[in-house]
Amino acid sequence: MPAVGQLLLLLMVSASDPDCGVNAMVNYTLGEGFRHLTEFEVRSASGEICIAGELDYERRSSYEFPVLATDRGGLSTTAMIKLQLTDVNDNRPVFYPREYNVSLRESGPAQASSSGAPLPIVAVVATDPDAGNFGQVSYRIVAGNEGGIFRIDRASGEIFVARPEMLSVRTQPRHMLNISATDGGGLRTSTDAVVFLSIIDAMQRPPIFEKARYNYYVKEDVPRGTVVGSVIATSSDTAQRSPVRYSIYSGDPDGYFSIEAASGNIRIAHPLDHEAKAQVLLNIQATSGEPPVYGHTQVNIEVEDVNDNAPEFETSMVRISVPENAELGTPLFAVHAHDKDSGSSGQVSYSLSSSISISSSISPSAANKSSQSSLFAIDARSGHLVLSRHLDYETSQRHSLTVTATDGGMPPLSADVTILVDVQDVNDNPPVFERDEYAVNVSESRAINSQIIQVNASDLDTGNNARITYRIVDAGADNASHSHSHSQSHSHSQSQSLSGLNGPDVDLAQHFGIFPNSGWIYLRAALDRESRDRYELTVLATDNGTPAAHARARVLVRVLDANDNDPKFQKSSYEFRIEENLRRGAVVGVVAATDLDIGENAAIRYTLLPANSSFQVHPVTGEISTREPLDRELREFYDLVMEARDQGQPSRSSRAPVRVQVTDVNDNAPEIADPQEDVVSVREEQPPGTEVVRIRAIDRDSGQNASINYSLLKGRDSDGHGLFSIDAHSGVIRTRVVLDHEERSIYRLAVAATDGGNPPKQTLRMLRVEVLDLNDNRPTFTSSSLVFRVREDAIVGHVVGSISPNERAELPQGGGGGTDWMISYRNTGNLVVARQLDRELQSEFRLEIRALDTSASNNPQSSAITVKIEVADVNDNAPRWPLDPIELQVSESLAPGGIIHNFTATDADSGTNGELQYRLLRYTPVLNESLEQATPLFAMDSLTGSLSLQSALDYESLGEYLLIVQALDQSSNVSERLQTSVTVRLRVLDANDNAPRFVVPAISSGGSAATIYLNDATRIGEVVTRIVAVDRDAAENGRVTYEIISGNGEGRFRINPETGVMELAKTLPPASSEQLDKSGRFSLTIRASDHGSPTARQSTLTLQLLLQGSHSNPPKFLQAVYHANILENVASGSFVLQVAAKAFHSADNANLTYEIPSGVADDHFHVDWQRGIVTTRGQFDRESQARYVIPIYVRDANRMMVAPASAVRKQRSSESNSDAATGQHFDVATIFITVGDVNDNAPEFRPGSCYGLSVPENSDTAVIHTVVASDLDEGANAELVYSIIGGNLGNKFSIDARTGELSARPLDREQHSRYTLQIQASDRGQPMSQQGHCNISVLVEDQNDNEPRFEFSKYVASVQEDASIGSSVLRIKATDPDLGVNARLVYSLANETQWQFAIDSKTGLITTVGHLDRELQSSYSFMVLATDCGKYEVRSGSVAVQINVLDVNDNRPVFERYPYSGQVPALIQPGQTLLKVQAHDADLGSNGEILYALKADSLLGSKFRINPSTGALSATQSLASETGHLLQLEVIARDKGSPPQSSVALVELLVGEASPGPVLHFQNATYRAKLLENSHGAPDCSRWPPCAAMDAGRG
Repeated sequence: MPAVGQLLLLLMVSASDPDCGVNAMVNYTLGEGFRHLTEFEVRSASGEICIAGELDYERRSSYEFPVLATDRGGLSTTAMIKLQLTDVNDNRPVFYPREYNVSLRESGPAQASSSGAPLPIVAVVATDPDAGNFGQVSYRIVAGNEGGIFRIDRASGEIFVARPEMLSVRTQPRHMLNISATDGGGLRTSTDAVVFLSIIDAMQRPPIFEKARYNYYVKEDVPRGTVVGSVIATSSDTAQRSPVRYSIYSGDPDGYFSIEAASGNIRIAHPLDHEAKAQVLLNIQATSGEPPVYGHTQVNIEVEDVNDNAPEFETSMVRISVPENAELGTPLFAVHAHDKDSGSSGQVSYSLSSSISISSSISPSAANKSSQSSLFAIDARSGHLVLSRHLDYETSQRHSLTVTATDGGMPPLSADVTILVDVQDVNDNPPVFERDEYAVNVSESRAINSQIIQVNASDLDTGNNARITYRIVDAGADNASHSHSHSQSHSHSQSQSLSGLNGPDVDLAQHFGIFPNSGWIYLRAALDRESRDRYELTVLATDNGTPAAHARARVLVRVLDANDNDPKFQKSSYEFRIEENLRRGAVVGVVAATDLDIGENAAIRYTLLPANSSFQVHPVTGEISTREPLDRELREFYDLVMEARDQGQPSRSSRAPVRVQVTDVNDNAPEIADPQEDVVSVREEQPPGTEVVRIRAIDRDSGQNASINYSLLKGRDSDGHGLFSIDAHSGVIRTRVVLDHEERSIYRLAVAATDGGNPPKQTLRMLRVEVLDLNDNRPTFTSSSLVFRVREDAIVGHVVGSISPNERAELPQGGGGGTDWMISYRNTGNLVVARQLDRELQSEFRLEIRALDTSASNNPQSSAITVKIEVADVNDNAPRWPLDPIELQVSESLAPGGIIHNFTATDADSGTNGELQYRLLRYTPVLNESLEQATPLFAMDSLTGSLSLQSALDYESLGEYLLIVQALDQSSNVSERLQTSVTVRLRVLDANDNAPRFVVPAISSGGSAATIYLNDATRIGEVVTRIVAVDRDAAENGRVTYEIISGNGEGRFRINPETGVMELAKTLPPASSEQLDKSGRFSLTIRASDHGSPTARQSTLTLQLLLQGSHSNPPKFLQAVYHANILENVASGSFVLQVAAKAFHSADNANLTYEIPSGVADDHFHVDWQRGIVTTRGQFDRESQARYVIPIYVRDANRMMVAPASAVRKQRSSESNSDAATGQHFDVATIFITVGDVNDNAPEFRPGSCYGLSVPENSDTAVIHTVVASDLDEGANAELVYSIIGGNLGNKFSIDARTGELSARPLDREQHSRYTLQIQASDRGQPMSQQGHCNISVLVEDQNDNEPRFEFSKYVASVQEDASIGSSVLRIKATDPDLGVNARLVYSLANETQWQFAIDSKTGLITTVGHLDRELQSSYSFMVLATDCGKYEVRSGSVAVQINVLDVNDNRPVFERYPYSGQVPALIQPGQTLLKVQAHDADLGSNGEILYALKADSLLGSKFRINPSTGALSATQSLASETGHLLQLEVIARDKGSPPQSSVALVELLVGEASPGPVLHFQNATYRAKLLENSHGAPDCSRWPPCAAMDAGRG
C-alpha cells in the first residue's frame, strides 16, 4: 500500500479532443457522485489515476467509478473504470478465544461417537480475513504435549486424547497445551492459544456435559431474549447434591448471547447481524461442588441470513456519451449494484424502469416521457446497457434512463440509478472555401509571427464536425498543434515538420505557418526578397469530424522589398597616401559600397565619422578629398571611419576604417637641440681625440629628409676650425691637438647641420669652446639636456636612466620640483622611481641635475644638466559614467531610426587607452525573443554612443525598458582593455496613437454601425442605451467623451458626454407616425473623442434606433448598467450578480432568455439562460485584466420568428456562437465587472537589480546599492518591505525596508573578503504575505591598510670572507595581508653597507656585491626595508640585519723587520740567544698561530737553531771559524691554517768585528711602474722594470 503522502500511479486514461487551443485542453475528474471515493485520485491534467488512500481487499475487493473528461469549452465525456483488487497475505490468523479449559477423568477411555470415532475434548478456533489459500488455517500443538498424550486435527482445530492411559492425577494433574495456527501463506499467529486441561481422579465428580460440542442455528432477525438452545451437565457426586451453574467464559466478545446460570438456556442478548458476524463459538463452563469442580463444552451458533439489505449503487446518477452511429448490441455501459446479503438475497438483477428523450427543439418539461424500451435494453444479469435501435442526434440529444437493481430475496428489495446518455453528432459535410485562390503582398520586413492573410472555409455541420482546422499541405507542416494563443512560440515544431522534405517545400515550411483555428497565415521565419520573391501555398481545411472531410485553396504570396540589407563596402578597410602641403580639395581616394536592396533602399550616401576639418567625402561618389593643406609634422596618420548609409526608412548603414598617411616633403630645416648653451668646455693637456661635446639636431621631417650630416665650417668667425673635428653622423666634436689653457682659453666654432632632402636644408650654430685649466675640477656633461620616458606603472626602484657625468651627481633640494617623485643615487647617477607614478596626476617632470666635485673641500665645482621625464600612460583607469543609473524618456511616436540619447563616458587615460567605444549589452524585457534576436529593438553606435530606435515602440504593450550599456576603452593590448557598464531606465511616454473603439452596443461585423430596438412607450428621462468606447492610450489620451453629431435635429435624444448614457429627451411619436422614415427608424451618428494632444483622435458610430409599437415591444432590462465586483481567485462557477428584465406584453406568454455572446470577455462569464444569474468561468488574473465590460442580451422566445431547431438550440446558452443581434425581440444591458486583487503574485526583483558589487574596505558607512523589486498586485499586496535574511556576517550591511537602499558599514577585507547577501522583498498581503528573493555578492576591495611584517624581529647570518661576488647570504621574507599591488613587496637596504651587500627587490635575497675582508671589518649591521606598491599610499616595515664575516686563511705571516741584523761575538756559547724574530698573522685562531723554522737548504743550518714558538735564534756550535763574515740565514714563519701560509725573513749576523768592504747602490735613483687598481693575484713581474743594486767594488 502507498505510504501516507505518496501517490502510486495505477493507470492512465486519455481522451482526445479534435478542437484546438484551450478548447482542446482536457481536464479529468471523478464523475458526479464519486467524489467521496478517497482511495483513488485522478490527476486533472494527465488523466493519471493514482492510489491516494490505503486499499484493503478484506474491506473492499472491487471498485467501479466513472472518470469525466471535460474540455475548456465545457464539453465532456465519460469512461467507466473497473478495478479488481488482488488479495495479498497481509493478515495473520487470530485465535478467539485464546484460552480454553477442559476437565478430563484419569485413565478413562476416550469418548467415542455413535459411529465409533473418538470425540474431541475441545476445539480451538482461529480466523484469517484473507481470501483463498491465504485464509485457510492449519493448527499445530507447539508445546505441552511432550508425552504425545494429545493430538490435534490440523484442519478443524479439534483436540483428541491419543493416549488416555497416560492421564494420571498423581503423575501430572494439569496439562497446558500451546496451539499455533498458520495460514496458507505461511503467516503464523502472533500469540498462541492455550488449552488448560485438568485431570480429575475417579473419586471426584465434576459436571459432565452431554456433548463436548453443541451446534445451533438462528435467523438474524430473531428478537432479543429468544432461546437459541441449551446445554446440560450432570454431576455424579450424589453425596453433596450441589447444583450445577453455567457461564460463558469466552468466545462472545460482542455479547450477542447470554446463558441462564441455573438452566443452561442460551438466549439472544443483542440484535444479530449476519453481515457483521455469521458464526459464534461459545466456550461454556459448568461449576459444582465445594471446593468447586468444573466441566467445559463448546457451542457453535450459525447466524442465518434474511433479506434485510437492498442493493446499493456507487452513485445515484451516471452520465455517458455515445456517438449517434454507435453499433447495435455493443455494450454502452455496465451498471453494478452490490447487495450485502448472501445467497439468493444477494443476487441482483437489472431492468430498465423508465426512459426520457430530450430534444433541443423542445423544453425538458415537454420531453417525451414515453417508454423507450425499443431504443435501449439492459442485460438483467451483467447490467450491460446496449442499443436496440440506432440513435439520432437531430431527434434527441440526450436520454435519461432509470435502471432498477432488484435482489432475489423475499420480499425483494431494489434500488435505482439514473443514466444520462448524451448523443454525439457525426460528420457528414465537407468544408468549403470562400475562394479557390487568394493573393497577398507581404513586405520582407514583416515580423515573425505576423499574420499576413486569412483564409476562410465554412462547414454545414455543427459542433466539432463544423469546427475547421487549417494547415499548409505543400509545406508539409501540420500546424494543428498551434493555436492563436501559441503565436509567440510556434517555431519550436519547425524541425519536426521538415522531416522528409527537400527543395522549395522546405523553404515554404520554414517561412509560413497557419493558425489552425482561425485560418490566419503567419510568418514562421523572416522573409528575404533577395533570396526569393514569390511563394505559392496550398491550404487544406479539415473539419474535426471522424472521418474528417477536406477542402483546398491556393495562396499566392508576393514578397515586397524592405530595407533589410546593410550597404557593404568593397574592401573591409581602406588605406590612402597623400603628400603634405597640397592645396585644399586634393583627392585622397575613392570608397565604394553596394546594397542588395532596390530603389531608395539601395541609394547610398557616404559620410565621414567623426566630422573633422581635414577631410571631406562626396556623399554620392565616395570620393575623399582634403579640406585644408596637411602638415605631416603635425600629424602623419589619420584614422577615419567611413559610413555608407542607404535612404530606406529606417535607413541602414555600415562602416569601414580608412587610414590616410601623409607623406613627407622636406619643408623643415634641422634644429640643433644640444647643447642648449653656446659655451662648452674641455680640459687642457688632453690628448688629441678627446670628446668635447655631442651635437644633436632634430629634423621634423622623416626618412631621407630627416637624415642629418654635421660639419664645421671655415670662416672668419670660426677660429677653431683646424683644432677640432666633428663626426658627420654622430655629431661628436673632438680635439685634434693638445690644447693649452695658458696659450688660449676660448675658441669659436661654426657648426652646420644639413638634412638629406632635395634640395637640402641647413642650420648653423656658433659655439665657444672654453679650455679649462688642468686644476679646474669642474664636472662636465657630454649633453646639456636629457629626455627619459617611463611607464606610470613602473615599480618603486625602477631605473629610469643614467645621467653619466664624469663626476658624482646629486639632486639639489628643490631642484626641478620633482623630488617627491624621483631621486638620483649619488654614487651611480642612476635616476630611479622613488614613489608610485600616476600620469593622470602629473604627466611630465623637469629636473635639474647637478654634478658636484667633492674633492675640493674649500670650493667644490659643479655642472648642471636639465632632465625631462615623460610619464607614459598605462591603461589603469576604467571609463566613468556621469550618472548611474541613467533615467531616459522616449515617446512611443519616435520613428524607427530616431536617436533616443547620446551616451558619453570619460576615461582619464590618454591615447587609445582613453578612446571609448560603446555597446548595448542587453535590454529587458524582450517581448518577442525570436524577432528581436534578428532585429533588436534598440541599436547603439559604437563610436558616437548614439542609442537609436530600430522598431516602433508601443506604450500600450510595454511602458518601461531596462538597458545595460557598456563603455570599453580601446587599449592596443586587448587583454588590458577596461569596461564599465551603466543601467539605463528608459520610460516610454504615451502618444495619442489609438482612436476610441466602440464596444457597446455590439457592432455589426465589418462595419461601424449598431442597431437597438426602442419601445414607442418609452418615457422622457428613461435610458435608451449606453454607448461604451474604449481607448488604449493613457491619461488624457485615453479619456473618452461622447456627442451626437447628426441625426438628432429635433433633439429627441441626449447623451452624457462622460458616461455615454443616452436618454430620451422628447416624447417619441407612435410607431406608425409619418415622421419616421419608411423603415421606421432613427439614424444617429455618435462621435467618441479622446483628449490627446497635439491632435485628438475620433471614431464615429452609426446607431440605428428601431421603433416598435407596444404590441411588438421587446423585453426591457430593469437597469441599463450593472456593476459587480469579484476577486481574482474566485472559483469557477461563482455567483457574480443577477440581471432581470420585464416583458411589455402579457406576462403569461413571456418566455425570457438571457445570453452573453460567445467570445466576450474571453468567455469568462456565463449567464443562466432562464434565471439571468451571471457566474464565473475559468480563472481570472487581475494583473492581466482588472475590468470587464460585458453586453448581456435578453430575448422573448415566444415573440421570436420561427427559426430552425439548431438556431433555437444555440440561443439557450452563452456557450453558443449565435449572433446576439439577429433577433428583433431583445434588449441589451452593460455589465461592468471589477476584478479585486488578491495576493497571488510574489515580489520579483527587476532584471539588473541584483548583481555583484565591489566595495572598498574601510569605507565610511554609505549606501552602496539600491535593489528594486516590483509586485504585480496592488494596494497593500504590492507594498514591499526589504530585508536581509542571510549572509550578513557581523551585521555589516543594512537595508532600508522601504526604499531598498543597501548600506554597508566599514568592512575589513582581511577578516572577510566576500559576502553573499540574501535579500528578501515581502509584500504586506493578507492573510499571507509573499516573498521574492535575490542574492547579491559583495566583493570587498583591498585598500593598503596593512604594513609589511617580517618573519623575524632580527636576522643574523654568517658569510665566509672569501665568498665570491653574488654569493647568497640570507633571504629576508616579509608578508603583507593586503592583495594585489598592495601586497606586492619591494625590498631595499635602508642604510649603507659599504657597497658590500645588495638585496633583490623582489625575492629579498641578500647577496655580496663586494670582496669581503674580515680583517678590515668583521661584522655588518644594517636595516632592510620592505615597501609595498600601494597606488595611493605606500606602507613599509623594517628589520635589523647583522652579517658576521667568518675568517679564512687569506693572510701570510708578516715579519716585523726585513732583514734582521745583528752582531755576535765569535766565541759565543752554544745555546745562547743571538736574536729574536717576530712575525704577525692577521687571521684568527689556528690561522693566526705561527711556527718558525730555518730554511732547510741553508748551508749554515747546522750551526744554528731557532725556537719554533718564540722565534729565538741560537748557535749550536762555536762561530770562531766565521769571524769577520756576514752570515745570512733565511727563517720561515708558517701559520697553522689549512692550507698553511708562510713568509721568509732574512737574518744577517756579523760574526766578530766588521771589516771595510764594498758599498751597494741602485742603478737608478727612481723607478716608475703602472699597476691597475683592483688587480687580482700576483702581477706579471716580467713587465716590471728591473731594479738592480750594484756593488761598486765587485761590479
